[in-house]
Amino acid sequence: MTPTAAKVLQEALALPAEERAELADMLLSSLGLAGSRIDRLWAQEAVERLDAFGAVLMDAIPAEDVFKELEDR
Repeated sequence: MTPTAAKVLQEALALPAEERAELADMLLSSLGLAGSRIDRLWAQEAVERLDAFGAVLMDAIPAEDVFKELEDR
C-alpha cells in the first residue's frame, strides 16, 4: 500500500461507522462491479439471514445498537 493510500485508510477508519459504510459502498461502486459476484454473494447472504431470522435462529438487533457498538470500538 502506498503512503497516500495508508493515510487515506487511517483517516477513513477514524470516521463514524455509517460514514465508513457509505465510503466503502462508493469505493466498491467505483470498481465497476455492479451485478458482479459481490452483489450476488450479498444477495445470497441477505436471503440466508432473513431465512434464519424467520426461523428464529437469530435475534434481531436494532441498527442503532449495532452502529453504537461499532463507534465505541
